[in-house]
Amino acid sequence: MFSLLYKLTRSSSNPQELSATVHGLLVAIIPLLIIFTGLSTEDINVFIDTVTDLVLVFSSGYALSVTLYGLARKVYNGKWSASE
Repeated sequence: MFSLLYKLTRSSSNPQELSATVHGLLVAIIPLLIIFTGLSTEDINVFIDTVTDLVLVFSSGYALSVTLYGLARKVYNGKWSASE
């Protein structure tokens, strides 16, 4: 079973890549969800805006925490560069 699944998901021209069949199925998921759920264009735009806002908030929070951690580590170690 695993061998069959592997053969179906791997590209015939480059086994390191996913097959065009899998790419087509992945691309088809979004339109099929839209058709079967009856989402309107406005609903989709609201969803995309929400996802965009969430990505912005979480990436900003992550960037801020990494920056503060790096600054605190420099202050704690008393080193401002690796060559000191």
